[in-house]
Amino acid sequence: MPKEKAVDEAFRALERAVELDKGEVGCTKNVAEVIKSYSRAVLLFEEVLKDEKEEQVCNLLSDKVLEFKGRIDELYARLPSAPLASVMEVGEALPVANLVLLQDEDEDELARKSSAEEKEGVRDSAHSSVEELDTKELDLRQEQRVRQRKLGHDAAAALSYALGLDEKLSESASRVPQESPKFKVLVEESKDVEESYLEAAQNYLASLKLMELSLESNNLASGAGSITAVKNRIAEILDRVEQLKARKFAPDNQQQQQQQQQQQQSHSQLQQNRKQLEGGTGKALSQREIDVLKRSSVIGRKTFMPFLDSDIRPANFSTLGLAPFEDPDGLLSLSNSQKSHFYKFARPSEIASRHSKHVCMYQNISPYTIKQTLVTDCSFIASLCISAAYERRFRKRLVTAIIYPQTSLGKPVYNECGKYIVKLWLNGVARRVIIDDRLPVDRNYNLLCSHTKSSTHVELWVSLLEKAFLKLTGAMSYAFPGSNSGIDLYCLTGWIPERLYFAGSAGLTGEHETKPEKIWQRLHSAFSYGDCLTTASVSPDISDSAADQVGLVTQHAYGVLDVREVRSGRFLFMKNPWASKAWKGRFSPHDISWNERIAKELHYDYEKARQCTDDGLFWICWDDFKRYFTSVHLNWNPHLFKYKYTAHDFWPKDKGPDNDKYCVDENPQFVLMPGKESMRKKASFYILLSRHVDLLEQQGVETNDFLTCFVYDSSKSLTKKITYPHEKLILRGVYSGNPHYLVRIDSSEEFPCMNLVIRQYKKRRDITFSLQVYSTESFSFGPMTVGQGSLQRIKGAFDPSGGPSGRSTAFHTNPQYRVVVKGDAGGGGERNVEFTIKANPKLCVSLSLLRGGGRKDYISTADEVFCSGDYRAGVACASGRLRLDTPYTLVVSTWNAGETGSFIIESAGKDIEIRALRMEGEGAKYKYKAEGTFASVGCANYGRYTENVSIDFTTANAGELFGRLTTKGRGVDNTPINFTLFQLSEGQHHLPPHASSIARDCGVVVSTNEGVYKSGGATIRATKVKAGCTYTIVVSTFEPTFNLGFEIKLYCSVELRGLGNKMLVRIK
Repeated sequence: MPKEKAVDEAFRALERAVELDKGEVGCTKNVAEVIKSYSRAVLLFEEVLKDEKEEQVCNLLSDKVLEFKGRIDELYARLPSAPLASVMEVGEALPVANLVLLQDEDEDELARKSSAEEKEGVRDSAHSSVEELDTKELDLRQEQRVRQRKLGHDAAAALSYALGLDEKLSESASRVPQESPKFKVLVEESKDVEESYLEAAQNYLASLKLMELSLESNNLASGAGSITAVKNRIAEILDRVEQLKARKFAPDNQQQQQQQQQQQQSHSQLQQNRKQLEGGTGKALSQREIDVLKRSSVIGRKTFMPFLDSDIRPANFSTLGLAPFEDPDGLLSLSNSQKSHFYKFARPSEIASRHSKHVCMYQNISPYTIKQTLVTDCSFIASLCISAAYERRFRKRLVTAIIYPQTSLGKPVYNECGKYIVKLWLNGVARRVIIDDRLPVDRNYNLLCSHTKSSTHVELWVSLLEKAFLKLTGAMSYAFPGSNSGIDLYCLTGWIPERLYFAGSAGLTGEHETKPEKIWQRLHSAFSYGDCLTTASVSPDISDSAADQVGLVTQHAYGVLDVREVRSGRFLFMKNPWASKAWKGRFSPHDISWNERIAKELHYDYEKARQCTDDGLFWICWDDFKRYFTSVHLNWNPHLFKYKYTAHDFWPKDKGPDNDKYCVDENPQFVLMPGKESMRKKASFYILLSRHVDLLEQQGVETNDFLTCFVYDSSKSLTKKITYPHEKLILRGVYSGNPHYLVRIDSSEEFPCMNLVIRQYKKRRDITFSLQVYSTESFSFGPMTVGQGSLQRIKGAFDPSGGPSGRSTAFHTNPQYRVVVKGDAGGGGERNVEFTIKANPKLCVSLSLLRGGGRKDYISTADEVFCSGDYRAGVACASGRLRLDTPYTLVVSTWNAGETGSFIIESAGKDIEIRALRMEGEGAKYKYKAEGTFASVGCANYGRYTENVSIDFTTANAGELFGRLTTKGRGVDNTPINFTLFQLSEGQHHLPPHASSIARDCGVVVSTNEGVYKSGGATIRATKVKAGCTYTIVVSTFEPTFNLGFEIKLYCSVELRGLGNKMLVRIK
């Protein structure tokens, strides 16, 4: 048939349908006739679409087809409420409405009517197919038609019977109390109703199979709408059966008890529902994660449970014939701009009645009909526009998939009971938001919330989605404090949010900025493949007056509906959610920049656009977009990634330091290990950190919670937490106050294991969060656990610090600890351990583990097992393997001697015994000290050894003596010194001239380092002294030295007497 004739027939069919629709449609039979007329129009328009090449015409016709199908769905919805309809009317109408292939007419009648119907403008493609069949095929077709006609009549009869029983049962149930004996009879009768409905559904299914077979054998596309209609009818029947099963005629209070029990069981169901909640591995949630989700489900005084499939059973949307549902959480409060126009909250049926319109969930999903009104949620409406554009363009359910109740085909429907559940994403998982359909209106019953522009219908999808969104994220109020479209798109779709900032005009790119060319490449490719939803925000740096001159609004969100790169340049098609105030700059409808070539490349009729009213839609070139828009929000389709894992965690304020600038080992950490195939293909990982929000933040209060995620290389220590924030760093995060922060990183064979460390700028309060990891290839992921045993903490203090070994003569005064790793009964072997010291960041600290188990004067290479390396501000960490049941010495120190401050030592490992060693001289009964400045004449090599500083004393009793010599002043660490104790014989008052530190014949009792001169200090080991003897201490340097400061300390078990030169004084 010629194209022009086909178009004429399609429009004539449409005119007839519209004419019937305007008439009286009170009875079911008339409704069925209207459905039949619209169905015929749909078939004809779909046929025209096959041959249409012009894009604009295709879009126009597609819109019409969607509009007709929406009206058909609405009309079908009037048939199912079956108990209120006439049994005979419905029974007669259904086969005609659903089986558009005219099952009441056989093949001969179809052949006779073919030419007549073609003259009347009703094209039936089945006729031509029948004429081409040979006799055998025609006989087969006729047999199928007869069977199909019989099944259709049987289905109609069964449905009529079921509807009659259902109506009678509903009337009786409303009058019979549960305790009455008749109640049991009603329960049994309800089973008969269910069986009758199921019989009707089975007959429709059998008829449906024959319809599909007929269409397939004749290659007919025009019957697709008929098949869809029958499927919808079957779905509605089965939905009614589910309602009856769930209903059981329970009274109101029992229904409420069931709902309360369901709510109480929801958290226990979470344990087995990770896969449903997050699309993850299916592994059960840990108790800690369940506690996190419980905590984040309560916002203010409202509870928003995670969404589960059990929430959307048909029975959950019925009020059992009682008054329409009213949300027990109450009505949303109004914004100031709404209050001045507000009249009442009205039901959709009231609004439609006042405007002589029909109520439906939607006619067709389109971004062009959405209008934001008096609610300041531009970011949400922009997000809704983009989602609608995606659904329209790719024919995939997105926003219509989250509104319930739905048919079995997943289409949301208008519920006369007024109860809806909306699935929205917040605080790590999809949430169940229960609402009613009471909406604010003015005195003329015009909606004061966002809605669609339709002259014939009150569409609910925009208003209900907005209401659910504001209930969840707007603190139960239309006075929305504002958000950004990336956050709102995530809430609406669950798609992964990312925010891109344009680099500065100077060409410099900060850590949080992206070069414009890279932004364009990602925008263009993502939009081409339908993997991404895009919105943009006007720069806050532009003044209101400057923005107004070009038709923009500062800090306002716009939807990006199209991204094009053509010969004439780069362009974006955008929408202001206000559905007004479009762009006035270059390439606005009235701008002179347009010409025929550019318009053709963009498929845009600017002449027509100039004649239309301002609808907020506009093209803008890439250069102007970069100038006026500061950031782009991208939301990525999570179904791009085959593999996903989600972790939920709690970060208390008192865990770790307030500022993690120096240490991150107490921060939440997670291990990410790409699989071999992932590393080979360099697969990408999208890591989404979502901070859970609370009521204060939803009310617009600034919480100043700035989180980020750093990625570290942990390939060499799979079980070791990251301690130092700047070492082994792969990717540096940027602190963000946005609830969502995305990290994108490619896997590499260079990093087979990575640590994800959550960091926070200046902790202020407890935080709960979710971490989601997406990838196209397999990976392992989970929280970091040391797995080496218990963690011990020991408090200590530098009082003061002795400084570092080799740089300070007071190193021996540093805190020291004896460490033993206890072995099993068998003994032997080694074990991994880790030690960390944490102190005030003003102190640069270090730790070393040495062999021995006793106090150490210095660190020797031979004794050192492992150390923390360079001195670091506030924290130092060291790890290694220690032999079991072997004593070691742990020494902590600061870079500068004499510093004071407290610290904590943490030991991680199995069966570690650690105890503080007593400070030098601690517990000694008598303590003495000598200090001063002297001129040393050098060792015995210079012939004047006995002229060095000496200190004489006698002992009253026998005992022990321990002594230490330290030097003070410039260059002391390089001055070799010695400290020797001599015993004088009876009657001897002076050392002989040939005395030296190694001359045993001169009465040497003990000498530091066995008489060898050494820099950095010297000690004499614990030495026994006799009662009533005289002793002399000689202090010397290897070479003559002048103006050298020194200090001697003696720790004794006996009292020293006759302190000849009075240099030695007793101390406490």
